[in-house]
Amino acid sequence: MQGTRSRLLSIGLACTSLIMLAACGVTSTATSPAAASVKPLAAADLPSATTAPSAATVVRSAATARPLPEHVIAEWKVPSPGGIYIGSDSVWVPWHGAAKTTRIDPASNTAMGVVSAADAEQPPVAQGFGSVWTTTTDNTLERVDPATKQVIASIPLEDGPVDILNSVLVTRAAVWVTQSDKAEWIKVDPATNRVVSKTPWTKLIDEAKAQTTVPAGKGRDFLWLHIVGDEGGGGIEKGLLRIDPDSGVALTFLPWSADHEGDGPIAITDKAVWHSAGGHLYRINVASNQIDATYATDPGTVHPAIGFGSVWLANYERSLVQRLDVAP
Repeated sequence: MQGTRSRLLSIGLACTSLIMLAACGVTSTATSPAAASVKPLAAADLPSATTAPSAATVVRSAATARPLPEHVIAEWKVPSPGGIYIGSDSVWVPWHGAAKTTRIDPASNTAMGVVSAADAEQPPVAQGFGSVWTTTTDNTLERVDPATKQVIASIPLEDGPVDILNSVLVTRAAVWVTQSDKAEWIKVDPATNRVVSKTPWTKLIDEAKAQTTVPAGKGRDFLWLHIVGDEGGGGIEKGLLRIDPDSGVALTFLPWSADHEGDGPIAITDKAVWHSAGGHLYRINVASNQIDATYATDPGTVHPAIGFGSVWLANYERSLVQRLDVAP
């Protein structure tokens, strides 16, 4: 993946999932990267699919020429998936660099069509305080009026262009930006459209380590930051950081061992955080802040998603999308 790097493949934030979370104080519009009309699949576009009707049936795919791996109930070959999103009764998988998105029907486990859209790889936008919030490649946070689609405020975050794209999310209390190039946690006041604080991630990690208890609550009650370690020029401890959505205080930190290090995003449910690395999918228990289950996966950069009672995986290097029989 060339040019400006996107933390879609390296940082997971609870409020970047397609279905907006309660902690964000946002009303979901159930939008998807495929807002345009869906065209029927042409033969050249048709993702190859393998589906297992039951655990007793072994089905081979002409594309993969293999039995379905353990826990996989369906899989599709999709060219270089750049993410995976849940919404509008479907699963949406954008193709990296191709301005296309595959739509999968979870009821029948079939690929329904391919959408052509220039912004197919863009993650769902952050909404709150009557506005849409987006970050730009020149280190600016833009506030957009959803009615007029006009930028009503441009808020500088740092100087110069970005290397790793910034991420933005909105909670009841503030607008938060992860500035990965400098490894900063930035708080923006929506009443004044000004940056009110910049906290180094290293300070957040120390703050979390000083906590003596794991806070009660569901996974979606918190913000989560997956620290890969190359942010801020490198040298930052790798792990999973839990943050209070209102105060911005760091609550827990789970350091990654060498086996757990990976640059894929995370997915959040009420009870767990899902993280993929080194050919494994890990489930982190929200209540204990510890890994309590491990599942083997194909190696590669894997983007997990949760929806329709299943865990879904989009593997960039393998051009593979899978649905697991693992209950989220």
